[in-house]
Amino acid sequence: MTNKNILFSAILFGLAFVACSDDDEAAAFSVAGTYDGVFTEEKVGTLNDASVITANEDGTYDILVAPSFTLGSAEFGAMTLRKVQLVENDEGYTFENESNGVKITYAGNEAQRQFPSILEFAAHLDGTLSKSGKLDFTLDLNHANTIYFYYTFTGKK
Repeated sequence: MTNKNILFSAILFGLAFVACSDDDEAAAFSVAGTYDGVFTEEKVGTLNDASVITANEDGTYDILVAPSFTLGSAEFGAMTLRKVQLVENDEGYTFENESNGVKITYAGNEAQRQFPSILEFAAHLDGTLSKSGKLDFTLDLNHANTIYFYYTFTGKK
């Protein structure tokens, strides 16, 4: 595992930990460290599980992002977005949990709006890493109910 991969794995783990926080305050994604250059990788983890979303009695949902996932040779534990509210809009559904800065949007046609049989959704976690760049973390649930983890990190010298 290269030094860049180790650094990136540590950064992503930190963001995953913040995203799982039950803290009512908005999460401030800030990570100490520096990154020089540009690093991009796709499909670093998969999940084959149709039971991704759990309804709570208060009308919110818990979304299991992954029971565990791997970045390189590093393994990370469960990541769950809790107390997420479902909002229907013209494009589909939006899951919102502003307390931890996470927004999950599902856009599909009328035939696909059979909640909770969500066919596709994507989540974005954006964070500033030092003063050097930005991290995007995207989850896609495809028609085979497989979650793929996509991330892109761009740093500047």
